[in-house]
Amino acid sequence: MKQSQCPCSGDTLDRFLRPTVMAVLARAPGGLHGYLISQHLRGTAIFSDSPPDATGLYRALKAMEKEGYLTSEWDVEGGGPAKRVYALTRDGRDCLRRWVDTLESYSKTLQRTVKFVKQSIAPKQKKQKL
Repeated sequence: MKQSQCPCSGDTLDRFLRPTVMAVLARAPGGLHGYLISQHLRGTAIFSDSPPDATGLYRALKAMEKEGYLTSEWDVEGGGPAKRVYALTRDGRDCLRRWVDTLESYSKTLQRTVKFVKQSIAPKQKKQKL
């Protein structure tokens, strides 16, 4: 496995897709279609200027809609094919507020984990006799 494909690269933090999508939609009261959501996600810290996997994004959008966190409608106006436009629901906004607590908890856990891992790989110092 290439180092860039290793989970240790951090490029596979899928659990952060949902709150990030919800945050993007919270900033777009009229909603956004999937491609624009993907473009906005590209500019977030979690995706490091790389768009998320389109299949995973649409799977997450569909699941969040089924769970009542998003709504969607077909936009048939304008040229080109119809596009599904997603918007955050009231339940979605409540969920996003709860994500703040969850992410803050993750942050504390990650800080402790980083400290533990650093201590594991730090060279062991020889004890000096006094």
